[in-house]
Order: sequence, then C-alpha cells, then structure tokens
Amino acid sequence: MTGKELPATAETLIGIDLFRGLDSDQREALATYCRLHRYKVGEIVLAQDDPSRDVFFIVSGTVGVKQYSPAGKEVALRQQGAGETFGELSALDESPRSASVEALTECLIASMAPAQLWAVLEQFPTVNKTLLLRLTQLVRLLSDRVFESSTLPVKARIHAWILRAAKDAAEGENKAVIKPFPKHQQLANELSTHREAITRELAELSNLDIVERGSGRLTVNDIDGLQALLDTARGR
Repeated sequence: MTGKELPATAETLIGIDLFRGLDSDQREALATYCRLHRYKVGEIVLAQDDPSRDVFFIVSGTVGVKQYSPAGKEVALRQQGAGETFGELSALDESPRSASVEALTECLIASMAPAQLWAVLEQFPTVNKTLLLRLTQLVRLLSDRVFESSTLPVKARIHAWILRAAKDAAEGENKAVIKPFPKHQQLANELSTHREAITRELAELSNLDIVERGSGRLTVNDIDGLQALLDTARGR
C-alpha cells in the first residue's frame, strides 16, 4: 500500500457505480465509512486466500484480478476500472479472498469494512439493488466464460474477450478503444492459451481492419464485424 491514508469525500465517491443513485449528502455520509489509498503499478491490493474482509471501490485506475494454482501458475480472470467494486464476496460471506488483485496502473482506491457495507445495504435500497445486479452480471460473465472455454476454439475465445471489452468501452455505435489492453501473455493466461495465439489473432484482425493495435491499447474499428465472426464460430 502506498503512502498515508487519505480522506474520502462525496466527490471521491461520485463516480462509483454502486453509489450513483445517491445524492451528495448521502455520499458524504458514506465517505466517513471509507479509507482511501493510492497504489503504484504492480502493487498488490489483495492477495489470494488473505483473511481480510473489506470491500473496495476503484476511484481511478485499472486493476487485474487473477488466481494462482498451487504450482504457481497464474490465471488472469478480468480487469476492472474506475467506478467498479471488488472484494464484495469476502465482505458478504466472510470467506478468504478467492483471487488476488494487482494495480495495472496507478490507482486511487477506497475501502469499507464489511460491517459498514451491511449497514449501507440496509440503509440504502438503491445500493442494495445495484450490488445484486452487479453480482448477477458477474455470475452471467463467469457462466459465459465456462461455456466459451468448453465449446469454442481459441480464435473465437479471443474474439469473445475483445468483444466484451469493446462493448464495455464503446465510444460510439460501432467503435471502441480498450485501454489499457493487457499484455499478450496476460491475456493468454486468462484465455487458457499461449502468447503466440494472441499475437497471431490480433494480426489477423488487424489485417481485416477490425482492430488497430497501439501502445497499451487496442482500437476496435468494427464491433459489428467482430460480432459476426464470433456468431459464425458459434454456428449462428
């Protein structure tokens, strides 16, 4: 953890998805429950199997969520950015952390103790509803990932990952910039393949003008075209 604890304010929490339905006074009250810290690139925010229970809110920056096998093999699960929440599972069920979380960029992150989270959920129905929807989306995402891993070839799994990230970052109806875009080995770990497959497929998509590669980013020029490739792989 970098530096001293910083004060949280209503302004700090204004971009957190979980609190979007609250007014300034309500966010100010919640801010008194929060602790705020900065993290450097590569710094571990949470460690897998850690007994801590706090829930975390990303004010700025991007983190990577990953798991490690007993042999030390890294399996990247997903990236999360500003406005998102992590650590809520341990806060709710009091179990050890199921994954590690690492700062992929410089991050400003607020945290809240589990007892305070439960108090917030009881006091603010909109926060309760938003968290339930967030957990539902997470279950659907993981279900999709299991299905894709079991039924789709590597090429299609890469298309599916890029498509999800592009839709999350969409700037217009048919274009998006994914930033930061993970390193090829990192994405390969997440998709249970090898780095060369990622590099080869990105080159093919670039030749089709569907994507454009840049330093630390991937521009998707044709979301519909990428969707069509994935639909074909799925037999639709």
